[in-house]
Amino acid sequence: HCFYINSIPKMSEIKPSAIVNNEEIERIIEQLPKTNHLWNNIQLYQWEGFWSTLIILKAAMIFKATFKTEPNDILLASSMKTGSTWLMAICVSIMQGNKEEEEDLLVKDNPHFYVPTIETMDYYLKTSTHDIYTMPSPRLFHTHL
Repeated sequence: HCFYINSIPKMSEIKPSAIVNNEEIERIIEQLPKTNHLWNNIQLYQWEGFWSTLIILKAAMIFKATFKTEPNDILLASSMKTGSTWLMAICVSIMQGNKEEEEDLLVKDNPHFYVPTIETMDYYLKTSTHDIYTMPSPRLFHTHL
């Protein structure tokens, strides 16, 4: 479930607001197949072969259009409920290394604090706690997409 993403073609260094605007996203979304979820009546949209909620869909669209990979970026890709948090904790520990003078990061915070999940970054809503464009290298990301 862990792989380097340097094989993905690099995008330009343009920030999200310059390349993707709300009107363009809305135009694309209007053309997508949609349905209501059976149990909780949430509207789902199909984009690139997958069904998703509107908020996650918009975040994924902006990420795909604007993200620029670096040679040593690491993407943890896993299905839900398959040990994602455990995998994040292992990667955070490995990347922190054996620094005896520093406190273990996982003693202070949950692994989700250190590993941004792509579809919950909320760039569309401008409420992200991680700026993926300025994170130091190597960058560690996670996705369920």
